[in-house]
Amino acid sequence: MNLVVWQGRIVVGFLIVWGLGLALSILKRAILCIGLVRFLKFRCHAIDHTALLQRVGIAADSLPNLAILTSSEIRGPFCWQLQKPVIVLPTSLLDEDETTLRHVLAHELEHLRTQHPMQHFLQGVCSTLFWFHPLVWSAARGAELTREFLCDEVAARTTGKFSAYLRTLAKVAEQCNGGSCTDVPAGTLAFGNRRSALIRRSENLVKLAKADPKQNRFRAVVGIGMLVLVSIFIQQIWIPTNALASGRSEWSPWPTWTATALHHFNLHVRDFERFEDRTQLHEWIAEDN
Repeated sequence: MNLVVWQGRIVVGFLIVWGLGLALSILKRAILCIGLVRFLKFRCHAIDHTALLQRVGIAADSLPNLAILTSSEIRGPFCWQLQKPVIVLPTSLLDEDETTLRHVLAHELEHLRTQHPMQHFLQGVCSTLFWFHPLVWSAARGAELTREFLCDEVAARTTGKFSAYLRTLAKVAEQCNGGSCTDVPAGTLAFGNRRSALIRRSENLVKLAKADPKQNRFRAVVGIGMLVLVSIFIQQIWIPTNALASGRSEWSPWPTWTATALHHFNLHVRDFERFEDRTQLHEWIAEDN
């Protein structure tokens, strides 16, 4: 009986802690969103994106409703999409050679074409709901790096050689104090947000330049296959979370087809007997009194 009482108290405590963390996380993201909107509205200047794209040899109609802004307060480019797709460039980047500018614009345009801002938003929702889970933080960092890998590869393949794109990465890292553009608004898709990420992106480009395309496809198929197998395995696991729970309950997360097989060995993991924990808890308390 004490186990049941303490289990309820612990659950309530966890819910309070989770709710406080959720509220703080939502407040933090709201402040970041307001700061980003103010930055785009008051500290950036619009330029003729059609002329800029034509200057570097990119089709001006590649993305409808595109807006390109510049700001002298940042040292690294980034993109985002609120009501319409936006690319923000540091003013100093406009004075660079056309190759560097073409690489940066192609990278940011690929982010927008593949709906990475929406993916980033959904990732933020998951990170807010599961703010306490370290694996969610790790997955968010991995997803961020994977998006950069994709855009780097597309930009490098469509605009020239990998070596030229690597020089662009090095140039952006140099402008961003060694690869840490801390002046870029948080929560955006920055071109060079962390030094460690730029190093890993450079290493990935070197591997892509040397790798065999058939080998890459084989690795992708193997990775997807492993993910499917792990998902199926996890689906079969049932972890009881209620001290009063019975193996004979009306609903059980245990899959039906495995439960049928286990019943032949007299292991009853999925039966359909109505189980009401509140009623049973009330009966236990009455018996103790």
